Amino acid sequence: MEFFARANSQDWQLVTTNVVVIEPHALIVNRAHGGRANALAFLDAIEGGGCQVERVGESDETRAVALLRAHEDKTYSFCDALSSWSA
Repeated sequence: MEFFARANSQDWQLVTTNVVVIEPHALIVNRAHGGRANALAFLDAIEGGGCQVERVGESDETRAVALLRAHEDKTYSFCDALSSWSA
């Protein structure tokens, strides 16, 4: 919460991808107390302008898979690889 308060007070433009939004939503639903309600509140915050959401497209997925294949020594996730491409 401190991070978002600071970002708001300093007029930062936060950017994420739709895939990154999916992961915490699932985590909140399945592991947090009050999961479903809190997960919906999280989505409300995102939709309310908490950050700009860039949509991942097919070409982004293709590049992410290529990145995963090219770096077999790394253990980052498909989501991480998708998020490495800036809009």
